[in-house]
Amino acid sequence: MPPDQGFCARSEAIVNQSTSRPVVHPGPRAAHLGAAALLALGAGLGSAALFDPDEPVYAQAGLEMLRRGEWLAPFYGGQPWFDKPVLFYALEAASQAVLGPTETAARLPSALAAAALAGLLAWGGRRWYGPGTGGWAAWISLTAVYSAVVARAAVTDSVLTLFLAAALLGFGELLAGRIRIGFPLACLGLALATLTKGPVAPALLALQVAAYAGAARTWAPLRNRAAWLAGLAGVGLAAPWYAYMEWRFPGHFLDAFLGQQNLVRFLQPEHAGRPLAYYLPRLPLMFLPWTLFVPLWLRRTGSTPAGGSFRPGAYLWTWVAVVTVFFSLSATKLPTYVLPAIPALALLLAQRLGRAGGFARRAAWVAGGVTAVALAAGATLLAPRLVCYYSAASIAPELRRIPAAEPLFVFRGGLPGTLYYAGRRNEPLDDPDEVRLALRGEGPCWLVVRQRHASKLTAELAALQRVAAPSGPWGNGLLLYHKPAKAAP
Repeated sequence: MPPDQGFCARSEAIVNQSTSRPVVHPGPRAAHLGAAALLALGAGLGSAALFDPDEPVYAQAGLEMLRRGEWLAPFYGGQPWFDKPVLFYALEAASQAVLGPTETAARLPSALAAAALAGLLAWGGRRWYGPGTGGWAAWISLTAVYSAVVARAAVTDSVLTLFLAAALLGFGELLAGRIRIGFPLACLGLALATLTKGPVAPALLALQVAAYAGAARTWAPLRNRAAWLAGLAGVGLAAPWYAYMEWRFPGHFLDAFLGQQNLVRFLQPEHAGRPLAYYLPRLPLMFLPWTLFVPLWLRRTGSTPAGGSFRPGAYLWTWVAVVTVFFSLSATKLPTYVLPAIPALALLLAQRLGRAGGFARRAAWVAGGVTAVALAAGATLLAPRLVCYYSAASIAPELRRIPAAEPLFVFRGGLPGTLYYAGRRNEPLDDPDEVRLALRGEGPCWLVVRQRHASKLTAELAALQRVAAPSGPWGNGLLLYHKPAKAAP
């Protein structure tokens, strides 16, 4: 072939190759992502009191860890606390050591975890799908409504989602043959997730690798030595803390944590009336506004493989399926359980947005921006008004005036916020008969009732003295009553 013809043939091949690949448009840049993070995660972070029943528990346990100088064993109300592993409580203690015992300090670990997750997805999207995808993945992660709402709460779910996503991306790297980055990411992510939530982390990762092997119709993921070694190393890094807790509290830790808090909750419902398909209608709502971009899910677009025979699309869809199915099979169901599915959905949609037309990309800019502003407005203006309904902070001044010798009862569930805001524990009563029995005593006592439950205690409350407490713009959520001591005959 003459030289000029060879040059033309090579040029034509290059042109055909470049035109066969879809054009990838740049996504949001660091400045845009930073602004979205400040609005969606940071604005009004501490404007509302900690909401019962979960936030005050984590904040109080972290505060006790700080005051006791006890960084390995969580305590709550002066007693060993086996509800969750140590890591999130340690983050709560560290945050309150810097900012003091405030609402902002209690919620900061979750907000920082959500911001770090956006950075992780930006890296993962670029690495798996090429330039342009990473920015969109971070943008979606920051502005998915439920992810941002949970990131503003002093609960473990945002931190768990960060570490679990790191582990899952790391295992994906290992399956793609990239050990240098994949091994430490998978190992550390798994260890930190196990120290945040417990054995659910290695269980989900094992199921994910198996599910992906089934989706890819190959045994190769199950024979991947690096993945096996990373899994064993991750569990091995977390194991010493579990061994320490069992050594320090023999016969109590394993039974309370692994038994009651994990196995029993998986097999027996903690909240009745939640069907098997509980998450199917809720996951699309959690992913708003991005669920509205359904047409992009239905379009077939070009995809850049992450490496070798690894199929990132199949890996991410099995990630979503494993998380959803696993927690659907659990007898105890909470909306936050399926939060770890959101990062995979963000990466899948980001891959399509990077190759979508101008209208879809402009709509994504508007959807994310409007959502971030709405979240900031809701946190600043709406959340503080809910304090009288969902937080013991609304009656904390009255609770502090109660003599320590007089018992405090709470009908239909305890209010952990009484310990955090008023420095005293309460005795939960779940049945009207229990309330009647508690009120028979000779001495004075106090009773807290949620307004929605007051109708179940009409006769009992009529014999008590109502204590005036501040009300919110929509009335009172918590009602405080006093039974004085009976007069001597």
